[in-house]
Amino acid sequence: MARVDVAHASGALALFSGLLGIFGLAFVWLPPAGIVLSLAGLMVGGLGWMTAPPHGRLMVLFAGAVLFCAVALGVDLVIASRTLGTALLGPPQ
Repeated sequence: MARVDVAHASGALALFSGLLGIFGLAFVWLPPAGIVLSLAGLMVGGLGWMTAPPHGRLMVLFAGAVLFCAVALGVDLVIASRTLGTALLGPPQ
């Protein structure tokens, strides 16, 4: 049976979480996609944080990725709330 290095697998999860956060922020013009991508990045980052070794650079990397995904989610939610009101009410008179 092949052995998998936990640090290597956790590093891949941190990278994937960061990429999902970047894509979530990039899709700010399409709020549902940005929200889904940012939430997925938060979940992957949380999963990686729980499986990462307790010491080392990976914890800082996961903290940064989760923080970035949370900021991207916040931006997406603000844009979605502002554009939803505009789409429902129409342009200001």
